[in-house]
Formats: sequence, C-alpha cells, structure tokens
Amino acid sequence: MRRRPRVVSPQAMKIAAVLDRAVDACCGPDSTFEQREEMAAAIMREVLVRYARTGKDVTEPDGES
Repeated sequence: MRRRPRVVSPQAMKIAAVLDRAVDACCGPDSTFEQREEMAAAIMREVLVRYARTGKDVTEPDGES
C-alpha cells in the first residue's frame, strides 16, 4: 500500500518557526538534541495549558488583539 504524502498546514509551519526561535533563545549553541527537545516540549506544554485555561488566542500577548 502506498502512503500519501504528509501535508503540513501553513499554521503549523508558522508555529514550528516560532517554537524554533524560542528554543534557540533559551538554549545555547552547545545544547544537545535532548535539551532542545525538552525545551520545546516545555514551551508547548505552557502554551497548551494557557490556552486550555483561558480559551484566548495564544498568538496575541495576554489575549489582546
């Protein structure tokens, strides 16, 4: 059976780019893959918890438009 190519939405690509920049800002140039993965997971966990608690658009600081 042939697999379909995986399509990533433009929104997911934007989130990934922001996450990459945030991880770069938090981790030094000598950070390991594991450190970067843990930082990315911690950032996403914080974002998801905030979104779940507030229901606000997490792309805007403090829910401001």
